Amino acid sequence: MSQYIDIPNAEASTKSPVGPPGAAMRRILAVSVVLLVAQMGFFLAISRHRIIDGDEGIYLLAARLVKEHKVPYLDFFYQQMPALPFVYGLWMKLIGTSWYAGRTLSAIFASIVGAGLFAAIWRETRKPFPAAFALALYVTHADVLGWFVTVKTYALSALFLLAAHQLTTSNRNRSGVLLGGLALGLATDVRLYCAALLPLFLIWLYRRRKSWRRFSSGFLLALLPNMYFVGKNPRAFYFDNLGYHAIRTGHAGLVQDWPQKL
Repeated sequence: MSQYIDIPNAEASTKSPVGPPGAAMRRILAVSVVLLVAQMGFFLAISRHRIIDGDEGIYLLAARLVKEHKVPYLDFFYQQMPALPFVYGLWMKLIGTSWYAGRTLSAIFASIVGAGLFAAIWRETRKPFPAAFALALYVTHADVLGWFVTVKTYALSALFLLAAHQLTTSNRNRSGVLLGGLALGLATDVRLYCAALLPLFLIWLYRRRKSWRRFSSGFLLALLPNMYFVGKNPRAFYFDNLGYHAIRTGHAGLVQDWPQKL
């Protein structure tokens, strides 16, 4: 990983980090595409047989309402950040409204995350075995099999988080850091608790003030659309995202069951 570690005068340097040669990158890309297709077949099969989760109805209904030109927080209650209903609503507009359609998109996102993880680790280590081992751990993990194939926030937010990590740490050009912040902001637009990762990225970038500003700018840029909902009905936006969770009881509450949260 030494080629990716920051140095004090990295901002002034004009050289790009050394990466795998072109032929190696093409090989990584080709294998990743094959594994992407294989994972899609696997995750689609899992998504067809995984028992229905009660929360899926909420997300599917929200996506359908957005498809019908309704607006979260203003026209209906929605207990998360607003990105998922728009993404899944657009998907359903293209291929139809159904439980299978929603799970198909989740399976696609889960497959992209797995292929991206495989490519990132092979690219960084320059060895296929660690990448294959990581992919095997990913596709057999109980949380991935149980939750990434459902119509919930997990697969989409994980996809944006992986993109944020890769765009920021690859550091091949200045726009990468900006796009990394944008990707983390989009993950937060899917699930609010992803914002808790912002300090970790800023700590990693702390020696490069310009990169720190670019990453923060990208993060705030992704959050700007939320100002529309805040401006229209700030009380509804606050209650749906925070107030509702604060009054819930048990491990699902915002300020309860700290051992579970840790």
